[in-house]
Formats: sequence, structure tokens, C-alpha cells
Amino acid sequence: MPWLADKISDACAVKNFSPRTVECYTSWARVFFRFCKQRDPRSWTADDVKGFLTWMATTSPSYSAKSQKQAKNAIVFVTRHALGVDIGDFSSFQRAPEFRRPPTVLSRTEVLALLEKIPNKWRLPIELLYRCGLRLNEMCRLRVQDLDISCRRVIVIDGKGKKHREVPLPECLVEMAERRIRWRKGLHEADLAQDAGIAPMPDRLGVKLPSACREIGWQFVFPSTCIRDGARWWTSDTQIQEMVKKAAKEAGILKRVTPHTLRHCYATHLLEAGANIRDVQELLGHADVSTTMIYTHVRAQSTRGFVNLLAS
Repeated sequence: MPWLADKISDACAVKNFSPRTVECYTSWARVFFRFCKQRDPRSWTADDVKGFLTWMATTSPSYSAKSQKQAKNAIVFVTRHALGVDIGDFSSFQRAPEFRRPPTVLSRTEVLALLEKIPNKWRLPIELLYRCGLRLNEMCRLRVQDLDISCRRVIVIDGKGKKHREVPLPECLVEMAERRIRWRKGLHEADLAQDAGIAPMPDRLGVKLPSACREIGWQFVFPSTCIRDGARWWTSDTQIQEMVKKAAKEAGILKRVTPHTLRHCYATHLLEAGANIRDVQELLGHADVSTTMIYTHVRAQSTRGFVNLLAS
């Protein structure tokens, strides 16, 4: 199986897929490999794929339609691009039940109560999730030059779907961001003194700009606490997840809260304030406005007065 993981990694590199996609496809390949009783992946057939996807829909508890689609895409990519095998038609598999849970959204009061419970060390990254609508991995991989304080903007490079976008940096975060950049410069100077301070470079920029990897602009705003092979990578997203969960509990919030919940709150509160849905789509980096439409549940606010009138 290690050889297959290497082939998946190489095929994803050709397509310029993100590390998270590589991890996802490799994980599903392992699950499918076990389902096929650890048979040689080059012998996989359409019946194997059809049986696996049907098993996902019928096992108890069954997988969601989203997971089934993700597994199908992974298997197709692995067989076609990593193995170079055409497995044929498997379209007659049983579909998993479609269920889309509405997004969990906190009120503004709840969000502020949660943020008050965040230690100062973690305040800026979690504020960025809410006040700029960043995805967790976008925030973790933010580089110093992407936090453009002078122009009051945050530049997201290679977001979901390899798209770039800009979002406004609120005035309330400017001072906090300036302190973070000053601290990051000091840490980088200390790393350089230890012959470290190398930033992993995207694509082939490391070849085109060999000295840029030691410049402060390419360093991660929220770095890891450890150095590997002279490089200081981004912070672990697990720490942010745990911090948000702990803060929500301390704030007495009974809803299930994750870092992505703050992105839901960003979109919902913008629409509540009267923002145009197309503008919100652009700020969130959604390819299709239908994805942004899930936040239009805020329009129910306008009918609440009538409901209460009937109740009285």
C-alpha cells in the first residue's frame, strides 16, 4: 500500500491539489483497499466500486451522500490518474440518503461571549474566522504578506478550489494584527540566528526565488511551535478546534460550535445587516451562489413578528 500512497501523492501534485485533498484521497483508497480484502489495486473492477458504494449506502449507520460522493471521486481519481486503469461503468450503485443539516449559527451576543473566553494568545486567529469569514485552513496558512494591514485587507491565496480572494480587515483587528506581525518578526529573527527560518514555498516559487523562503513576508502568521528541517510550518488546526470548543462551553453555549461555525455566523450576520448575497458569495469564495443561499434562512427574521402576533 505505501507504493499506492506515493502514486496518489504524485498524481495530486501534477493536478496541484492541496495537501488536504491528498490526505482525503489516500484515506478513501485505504478504506476501499480493505473492502477489497487487500487485493492488488490494479485488479480493482467496476463491480468492486459498485459494491463498495452500495455498501456505504446500506451499512448501518449508513454514510451520508456527501461522503459517498467524496469516496467515488477519490476512487475514480486513484484508478484513472494514479494507477492508469479504466475500471468501466459502475453507475448503477445505490445512492446514499441525501440530508443537508442547516448551518449552526450563533447570535451576535453569543459570538461576543465566545470571543471573550478566548485567551489573548489565540484571540486574533479566532477573530479572523468570524470577522473575515476565513476557513480554518485558510487562516492557519496565512502568510505575513497576506495580512495587508496598510490596505486593511486579508488576501487569501489558494483557498478552496485553488481560488484567490480578498476580504476587508476590520478596524477592530488592526492593532491586534500589528502586534502579531511585530512578534512574528522577532520570532523569525531568532529562527534565522539558529540557521532556520525557512518557509515552505508554494508551487515552484522556491526554484524561481531561492532566497525568498527566508524573507519575513513568506513566513506563516500563526506558526507551529516546532521547527522541522529548518522550516517553521503553520500552527495545528486541532489546537484552534479545541480552543473554540472550550470557549463555547465556558460561555454557556449549548449549540455544537466549531471554527467553521464562525464562518457561518459571518455570512449570516452580513445578510442580516443588509449585505447583497452576491457580495457575500465573493467574500466567502463560493464558486456558486447556490452554496451561499443556505444562509438566506435569516429572512425568517422578518416573519418572526407575524408569528409572535399570531401566538398572542
